[in-house]
Amino acid sequence: MTARLADRAARFLGRHTSRRSFIARTAVVSTALAVAPTDFVLRPGSAYGAICNCQGSSCDCGSLCCDGYTEFCCTITGVNGCPPGTIAAGWWKADGSQYCNGSRYYIDCNATCHCGTGRICPDNCSDSPWGCGCANGDCNNRKAGCTAFRYGQCNQQLATVGRIACRVVSCDPAVLVLGNCSATVAVDDSTANHNKPCLQPPAPTPIAVVSPDEEEDTMIPAARIPYGEALHTFYVSKAGVLWQKWDTADGASHEVDLTRTLGLGPVVVDKPLLAITPDGDLVVGVFGTDGTFNDIRWDVQAGRWTQQVGH
Repeated sequence: MTARLADRAARFLGRHTSRRSFIARTAVVSTALAVAPTDFVLRPGSAYGAICNCQGSSCDCGSLCCDGYTEFCCTITGVNGCPPGTIAAGWWKADGSQYCNGSRYYIDCNATCHCGTGRICPDNCSDSPWGCGCANGDCNNRKAGCTAFRYGQCNQQLATVGRIACRVVSCDPAVLVLGNCSATVAVDDSTANHNKPCLQPPAPTPIAVVSPDEEEDTMIPAARIPYGEALHTFYVSKAGVLWQKWDTADGASHEVDLTRTLGLGPVVVDKPLLAITPDGDLVVGVFGTDGTFNDIRWDVQAGRWTQQVGH
C-alpha cells in the first residue's frame, strides 16, 4: 500500500509543480509514507512535518534550517560566491522577486571531489569546506552541506560533485557566465524572496553637509564636492583666505586654512573651481588678486596638497 500511495503522489505532484518542487516534494512524500505512514495519511500537517528532524539538530520544524533549501554562501563566508572546495554545479531562476527588477538567478555551489564516481561522490571523497547541518550552527539559517543533488548546467566537464555546500544569488544573468553554466533553464519562483542581509550592499555612509558659518555666509558662493567619503566645502573669506571644511564619518568636523598651508597670497572673492582628475587628485582653482590662476591639488598618492601658480 505504501509503495502505491507514493507512486500516485509522485504522479500527481509532477502534473502540478515545477521541476524543482516536484523533486523535493515527491522525495519528501515518499519518505514520509515510508517512515511515518499512519501519521502522514491520518493526521493533518505536511509531509515534511511528518519526518522533520532538522538535519539532526534540535531546531523547531518551522525554522529555516528545516525548510528544505540550502543557505546562501555569504551567510557563512561573507562573500556571495562559491567558496574554496566547491564549484558552481547548477542553477535556476525565480521571477517576481522584490530584490530584482526582473529575474533572480541562483547557483548551487556543490563540493568538489578528490575521489569517487557517479553524479554525487561519497562524503569521504568530498572537498566540502563544512559538514552537514544548520549553517553556522544556527536554526535561523538554512542547512548547508546536506543536499545530494545537482541540476547539472554548470561546469559540465566535471561528472562528479559532492553535496550542495551553499548557494549564490544575483539579479544579473552574467553570474551564470562566471559560473561556467549552460543556458538550460530550471525555475523555482517560490525562492524569489529568500534573503539574508549579506545579499544587500551596505547602505552608503551618510555624507554630512557643512553648514556655512558666519564668515562663509559673507562669501558668494562657496563650492562643494564629494571626495573621499565626505563632502568638502571650499570658500574664500573676507580677508581673501581660502578655506577647506569637511565632516568625517565619525562626526568630527575639520577645517584647513589652505592659504597659510600653501603660502598663498590673498585670493579674490570668487567661487573656487573644483574638479577630480582621472588619477583621483582633487583640484581647486582660484585667482589671486593679481589675476594669477592658482591650481591647487590634493595629491592622492603623496597624501598632501601641492600647487601650481601662474596659469
